[in-house]
Parts: sequence; structure tokens; C-alpha cells
Amino acid sequence: MKNILYLFLLYANILFAQSGVVIYSIQLDTTGHNKTRSKLTKEWADIDMKMNKYAMMQQFELIFGKNQSSFKYKERLNSDINFDDKINKLAKSAYTSNDDVFIDLNTNTEFSNKRDGTIVQDTINKNWQILKESKKIGDYLCYKAILKTPYINRFGESKIKIIEAWFAPSLPYAFGPENFCGLPGLILELAANRITTYVASKITIEKEDLNITFPKGNTITKKDYQNAMESSIGGILLAKKREEAKEKN
Repeated sequence: MKNILYLFLLYANILFAQSGVVIYSIQLDTTGHNKTRSKLTKEWADIDMKMNKYAMMQQFELIFGKNQSSFKYKERLNSDINFDDKINKLAKSAYTSNDDVFIDLNTNTEFSNKRDGTIVQDTINKNWQILKESKKIGDYLCYKAILKTPYINRFGESKIKIIEAWFAPSLPYAFGPENFCGLPGLILELAANRITTYVASKITIEKEDLNITFPKGNTITKKDYQNAMESSIGGILLAKKREEAKEKN
């Protein structure tokens, strides 16, 4: 009887809840990555090991309401006098996220606030495949979903990246880490790549609306931003080739 009453109160609280906060911790599987470390110089191998350590110390905060969310790196006071912010930023670039991400389901739009201050806008288009596989994460029964995302690797080859998410239908909020959203439940675990996994370490459900402030400033489309980045990289490569040609002459 007590268990039935507990479950009733739990789902009643969720039913009337308006918003919440999730803290995600980071897990890294560097089994395959460690094999390539032996090919690095000692200096870069040491930096790589520090990046791994810093990534696993990072936390991210998801604040969500009924139709909007924000996802940000959670700054923490660090008592380590040897803490290296540059290594931490490298770890974010390599393993986690450099961007603050905002989702608006009302307009089906996502915004990424880049390090240079540029706000990149894109339409949400997540074709998740929900599977029958399930597991418990904390007190929540979660189901597995996968998302196949096409991309071009550094060799110009077309590849497919598979994102793996575990969502809790009993938490009826369609949000998760980074820009991953659209599932019928809060994402409590997400494998963003073969190395990095976001895992919910703390969940707080609120009855009142939490304030989610979207960024303001120079906004461009994702396509335009990618074109600008490709042009910039192309310019750097062209300048390098010109310098090499001058040296040969």
C-alpha cells in the first residue's frame, strides 16, 4: 500500500510539474583511443591524458520547461591551483561541448551560441528510432533510441554517426544533452560518439516555471555558418600552400 501511495505521489508531482533541471556528468571510454596515444610525442601524450581527466570532471546543466530548454557547461569553483583552463577548453572541443544550446519546440528551432559569439539557428529535425530495449537509470525505467546522423569525415568520405539515447517516459519532457531532443521522455543517458557519454547525475523537478533566456545577437543559419567555416579553413590552407611555394622558389 505504501509503495502504491509513493508511486501515486511521484507521478502526481510530475504531472503538475512545469520545469526542471538535470545535471549531466561525463563518462569516457578511451579503450581504443589509448592505443593511438603511443604514436604521440610525450608532450602531446601528456596533454591528451590531461584532456581525458578534465573531460571526466566536467558537468553540464540542462534547464527545461514545457517547450523550451537551455544546455550549458556548468562552471564550478576549482580549488586546484594547477587547474589549466586551456586544457579544459581543449577537452570540451574534443570530447564534450563548446556551445550553449537552446531549444524552442514552439517554433521547432534550435540555437547554438558559439565561442566567437555567433548564434547559429537551425530547424529541429531528429528522426529517432525507438527500440524495445530498456534498462533502469536510477529510479527511472528508460528505453533506448538511436539517431543516424550523416557527416563528412576529414578525408571527405560520407559516413553515418549513430547517437544512442536512453529516455524516461515517466519524465514527459522532450529534451536532453546538447541539441538532442524530440523523444517522448527526458534523456537521462546519451552516447554522443564512441568515446563520450552524458549521464544524468541529478534531476530536480520544479512546479514553477524556470526562467530560460535565449541569447541575443548576430544570428545566422547553420548552412551559412558551415559555409563560412569552410571558407575560413580553405583560406588558411591556401595561404599555407602559398607560403610553401615561396619557400620552394
